Amino acid sequence: MHPLIEAAGRRGEFPAWAELNDQRRAHVERVAALMAAWAEALGLSEDEQIRWRAAGRLHDALKDAATPALHDLVDENSWPESLLHGPAVSALLAREGVEDEELLLAVAYHSVGHPSFGALGEHLYLADFLDPGRPDTGDRQALRDAMPGGRDDVLPRVIRDRLEQQLAEGRVVLPAAVEFWNRTVGS
Repeated sequence: MHPLIEAAGRRGEFPAWAELNDQRRAHVERVAALMAAWAEALGLSEDEQIRWRAAGRLHDALKDAATPALHDLVDENSWPESLLHGPAVSALLAREGVEDEELLLAVAYHSVGHPSFGALGEHLYLADFLDPGRPDTGDRQALRDAMPGGRDDVLPRVIRDRLEQQLAEGRVVLPAAVEFWNRTVGS
């Protein structure tokens, strides 16, 4: 396991390059706690639990960084500015030598989803949306309570809610988000 992942997942440490304000740190700690609880409930190994906590803690590590700096880290030009932080964190982790492709994909696409997500990516996507610190504008508490055993029911609901929100706000919907939806609800 890479030292940055171990530090984040076991000891709660952030990389030196992380840029998070106090409110964002509280969010990532709540997401990491959800990820830890779900990984434990699923009976994952200690190493897997560390990876899941690390993903939760690192997913927004650059959320408060300046946008031009994020553009310098992300190769693709198709990312809206509000979503650059995920792929930028993933890029920096890769530059630091993290080779865990599943974790890198989960962090990069935690806000939009990706059709290649495994369990780690799906759960990070859900934990970010279901953060208990977010306003409960519906039934987030009920959805959290259904996890992790109810993932098959909760995941399509959360994807739909996120897509509807993006559409209602007139925001760009990335192709990966649509493909994630189609993969999740397809037969």
